[in-house]
Amino acid sequence: GTEKDEIKAFELYKEAAEKGDTNAINNLGYCYQNGIGTEKNETKTFELYKEASEKGHIKAINDLGYCYFNGIGTEKDETKAFELYKEAAEKDEINAILNLGYCYRNGIGTEKDETKAFKLFKEAAGKG
Repeated sequence: GTEKDEIKAFELYKEAAEKGDTNAINNLGYCYQNGIGTEKNETKTFELYKEASEKGHIKAINDLGYCYFNGIGTEKDETKAFELYKEAAEKDEINAILNLGYCYRNGIGTEKDETKAFKLFKEAAGKG
């Protein structure tokens, strides 16, 4: 087998990201967020998720929402997080469906709505 080489993975993602590959752009953001093959960098995390989401990468839309939800590389903005989770959930991103359910259940960025939350959790369970 191949040994796990985080630095090499980071370099390959960076190379592909520079060529406009949206999966690589999003994965590079994940590397910066978690310090994989590089130092953690919240600003770069946010910028890369934003770039990938603007290019239509569905997982990146959810990841950008996560940045707004937690104030990673940007000001915390629960309403913006909710809107991004909703956008990605409408495109069937399972983590976004769960995040949206969490927002409805707890009234984060939106009015509290237990019924919507339950429907979303049920939908996510059906996909998982």
